Amino acid sequence: APNATILSLTLYGVSSEQSQALAGALPGVAAAVAISLGALEVVAGSPVLSMSYCGSVPGFELDTDSVTVEQHEFSEAEPFLEEDFALNVTRPPFTPLDANLSEVVTWRFTPIRHRLFTDSWVSDGSPSGLFLSGPSLQPVCAPACTSAALFFVPAPDFFGEAVFSVSMSGAAGGVVRTLSVEILYSNAAPSFALSQTEVVVWEDQVANLTFRALARNVSSGPYLSDANQTVSMTLDVLTLTPDGESAFSLDPDMLVVSTPDGNSADLYFEPASDVFGNFTVEVAAEDDGGVKRHGENRSEAQNLTVVILP
Repeated sequence: APNATILSLTLYGVSSEQSQALAGALPGVAAAVAISLGALEVVAGSPVLSMSYCGSVPGFELDTDSVTVEQHEFSEAEPFLEEDFALNVTRPPFTPLDANLSEVVTWRFTPIRHRLFTDSWVSDGSPSGLFLSGPSLQPVCAPACTSAALFFVPAPDFFGEAVFSVSMSGAAGGVVRTLSVEILYSNAAPSFALSQTEVVVWEDQVANLTFRALARNVSSGPYLSDANQTVSMTLDVLTLTPDGESAFSLDPDMLVVSTPDGNSADLYFEPASDVFGNFTVEVAAEDDGGVKRHGENRSEAQNLTVVILP
């Protein structure tokens, strides 16, 4: 028949009971993968099993030839997994069976080219760190393999694109598909830590007060893809005087500076004349990485208390 594989199998040295078990199992497997058994003969009283069948040429189809996800959208705890990604699976002749008589089918992913960040395409036989795991196809076999799920875990530090050729193991000269996986950049939130959550000054103290490195470990984000961003600090005064006025003639602000121990931020402000009390200032870090594709450019806010003593 066109596009078919015709095979014959004769087993010797098996017991009558084993022959009967195989005779019962093989037609069920064959029916599940649309294999026509031309002849299946168990010779009574003889340890011989003869079988011949006609099956389709090994192959498969992919639901799509490209997959696009966002950076940080998936992780080892929640990997990318799409069921029925490989369809119309016809396995190679004499596909091995596992202990439950289910077929064992695997695929090979061979890297063709890749590009990291916004760099040019590179063809060096690797996906260059874009994935922690995979990509791979995980077959669904009960007992025959008719479909497979696509699985992978993107590496959190990178974004870019990788192109693979996908082929079925054990199917020399069989169908080869091409799959592109693109990971789109998504900004991670910046971060910082306050070295203290309260500063104390005196009413009418010398103007333009400065507190060095009040914010430490100022970072544009935890990943390599965030490394070149610029970070600034935003401060909002939440508490006013009893008259509804600002407690500061120069509102609190922070300037990010680079130090050998990493980025820090100095606090400076100028209290208003004849004002005292406790005043809450909300502090956050912002970067210039944007918020496209669920990105975050602002850290969680932290409260700082400015105590002005009378």
